[in-house]
Amino acid sequence: MVIVENSVITNEDSKSFSKECGVLTILTPINDAKSGEKQIDEKLAKVVDSLMEVKLYQRRWLQLVLFFILGISCDVHLFQFVIIGNITRRFYNVSSLAVEWTATIFMIEYVILLIPVSYLTDRLGLRRTILITTTGVTLGSWIKVFAASPDRFDLAIVAQLLFGMFQVFVFSVPGRLASHWFGPKEVALATAVGFYGPQAGIIVSSLAVPMVVEDHENIEDIGRDFSFIFWPQAMGSSILTFIIFFVFLDEPRLPPSGARALQKVNHESAVLGFLPTCKRVLKNRSFLMLWNSFGLIMGVALALGILLNPFYTAHFKDDTGSVGYLTIWLSVIGAIGSTTCGTILDKTKAFRKLSIVVCCLSVPATLLYGSSYMLELRWMVFATLLLCGAPVIGYGTIGTELCVEITYPEPESITTGILNMSPQIYGFFLVFLTGRMLENYGDIAAIGCFCASLALGTILVILNKSELRREKARQLTNRYIAVPVKELTELKSHDSRATS
Repeated sequence: MVIVENSVITNEDSKSFSKECGVLTILTPINDAKSGEKQIDEKLAKVVDSLMEVKLYQRRWLQLVLFFILGISCDVHLFQFVIIGNITRRFYNVSSLAVEWTATIFMIEYVILLIPVSYLTDRLGLRRTILITTTGVTLGSWIKVFAASPDRFDLAIVAQLLFGMFQVFVFSVPGRLASHWFGPKEVALATAVGFYGPQAGIIVSSLAVPMVVEDHENIEDIGRDFSFIFWPQAMGSSILTFIIFFVFLDEPRLPPSGARALQKVNHESAVLGFLPTCKRVLKNRSFLMLWNSFGLIMGVALALGILLNPFYTAHFKDDTGSVGYLTIWLSVIGAIGSTTCGTILDKTKAFRKLSIVVCCLSVPATLLYGSSYMLELRWMVFATLLLCGAPVIGYGTIGTELCVEITYPEPESITTGILNMSPQIYGFFLVFLTGRMLENYGDIAAIGCFCASLALGTILVILNKSELRREKARQLTNRYIAVPVKELTELKSHDSRATS
């Protein structure tokens, strides 16, 4: 199809449109009929070849569901040993720091592997990326089956290393999957669902592990309980890999939105390259401020999940089973917060206002959460974790979508990959610092670290006034009238009469 704006496109619109989106536009001077008609004759074929028809496919929901399940199968392993940290320490005869490493190793791997994984994802496409990821997760799951023995903690670490490696692939997909398959009114919600897949994995793990793995006096009984967890995970991952191999597609035949169509034109007409894209993104002031604010806030979310066991068991030693329910509660609240934020963004596009509100709520909510431990009230711990988790985890959807907006039309796999590096870096240092402060100085100092990180992140959010480039491109495309290719003859005759 061809795109025109009521037969006339202004010079100002054309320059802005080409600058932001890198696409070809047609200028139709109203004072020169022959010149206008000649321009259309020369450039019309190029536009028709470049710009594509927009269509939404029902298959997009199947794509999203498969990726959601993949996120579950990967991150179900993240907090598996941390949730029952006291039992893990006793079974493998290791320190608290060693147990924390089973989760923080994910963060370190993300930082190390981000650049090569982003490069591969951009070159391989969605389908191959997903196939590599699900194959790697399946391999790690089968290795973990043989780690259910007190003298095989090193084998468990090897499995965690594999899961951490392929989690990097998982985090680079949601923004790309949403923009490739979903329309402008669904893209934020699709991103939220994809982003929440790993969180759902944490819920499954938090529910199953404390129920199955008990603190038996006999160490061999604990190993048997671990086997009851590891075997179903390995078999489930194998089945998922088989389904994805035959069902999952790279992208639809036609793009789902005008913004995606223009992005494809830009990518086909320009040599973007991985390193040039990184250089352009890292020169974007708004992105750098978002990178730091996203890391400070989402780093707290990661640290909250990893340190739930030491926080809770320090005050309620006889109730270790509730740590799993707390983790589930945190993940459920995070899901509600993420979905709510995604829905609001789809309808309003109020990125800045929503970001400020969410971040400002996170600081007092975290203070209340810390107070619940000092008062040693179980019901208050659950209630304040609701207030704390919803805004903190919900900001993940806002930040991911805002990243795609302010870096458009750069590849989402690269930009969101760089963005997700920040929570891993900040989260690692927060876990290490807060964990040691909790052991040596108590709750007040540990909660103070969380609040300081959230406050600094909120300040950066308030100061960051970013331009919504993807939304601007979408609005520009909406100003145009889509005309089917079979009507090109009528269009040319109409334009010829208009210029006369």
